[in-house]
Amino acid sequence: MNNIIELQNNNYSLSSAPSNGVPLKFTFLKDNKKSIQMMISPVRLGAFGENAGIVKKLRSHESMDGLTHSIEMLNIIPFGPEPKVGRNINFAKNHAKVVTDVELKSSLPVKKVHVDNLLLSGDIVEFAVVTEENYAANNYKWQKIRDISDDGVIFKDDKPFLIFIVKNSNNDTFEVGTGDDLWRWKTACDLEHISSEFKITSDANGSIKIERLVLDLSVNSEATLESRNWRFKWYFAWQEAENSQTKDNEYSQLLRDALVLNSKANSSEIKNFDGFEISFKFTADSIDNAAFCSAENDKKTKTVCFEAPATIKFLRKWLRSVIANVNKNVESINLIIEGSQLCYNASHLSRGVMDKLEHLDVNSKMDFWLWANKQCAKNDLKFKMTILDDNNHLYKYNVVKDFAQGC
Repeated sequence: MNNIIELQNNNYSLSSAPSNGVPLKFTFLKDNKKSIQMMISPVRLGAFGENAGIVKKLRSHESMDGLTHSIEMLNIIPFGPEPKVGRNINFAKNHAKVVTDVELKSSLPVKKVHVDNLLLSGDIVEFAVVTEENYAANNYKWQKIRDISDDGVIFKDDKPFLIFIVKNSNNDTFEVGTGDDLWRWKTACDLEHISSEFKITSDANGSIKIERLVLDLSVNSEATLESRNWRFKWYFAWQEAENSQTKDNEYSQLLRDALVLNSKANSSEIKNFDGFEISFKFTADSIDNAAFCSAENDKKTKTVCFEAPATIKFLRKWLRSVIANVNKNVESINLIIEGSQLCYNASHLSRGVMDKLEHLDVNSKMDFWLWANKQCAKNDLKFKMTILDDNNHLYKYNVVKDFAQGC
């Protein structure tokens, strides 16, 4: 069995060596030179570390169509109940989704659990932290690394950040997001005598450390980590400077030319379109309110959640219809959508028995983009998504605003 995986393409290089303490070292490349680098630290269960484990699985796979690449790893820590730490990392274009699983067959006498701490480096000069509070208010701010206080603390809270973005001196951008299951990262909030801490700090060299202490049992001397399977999802994305510039006039024209997407789409309008790229604008008016986001107070908002099964079912049916009806001149299908939404509707996650479960739907947007590209590729078409904010400007929160620029 391989104990290390090393890969490189025009966009990035990576190495994975869990037994050597490096589950993943990812380097975003620009002109074959290092732009921004990210390292994932081993999962830590008190004094027990993933790096002390026995590697049971470490493999790499690329899809036949070349759209995706994945790395799977599994380590067994040979102490006590022999905890298992598994991780799947799925890459597509300029983003990757990470799923980290921690399995305990019986309780473990540890006080702290760290999951996927990160180290970012690469001449980082600016950063922005998007939280639940400033996300709703749409008022996050870019800050200079040089302006950080002497203690180096950028962020510290018992709740995870939603999105953390950095820029280097070349304006290349790197993003880390908590992903679609915020409720899992906030598990400690629902457990008695257990806390959590999420912290971002910068050192004198400009490197940035992200610490994710998801469970802290220190307050109770008799507490032990219970037998349970834990799952944590997150994502990261990267973008070159020249590909992330907003051109508002172009998007305004795009919106004027876009067809309205709804359940009564006019097939003749699609068939008669003779341009190279056909665009559709998808909003809350396009779909039934079963797909709407729910606020924390359970009130429906007029925004669409991509985690809702109704959303994906509707869009898949729409795309199949478009593919079947476009004329031979069309080369690309563009779906114009709203930015990532924060939602509390547990039924969107097929967990209707729960009261509410907080989630951000960015992962589902990634999943739909990938599915749509696979469908279009079968018909010699390209698919992309243009994500706009409430003012019809290119959505500013996510690097992955550009994740769907086709293949």
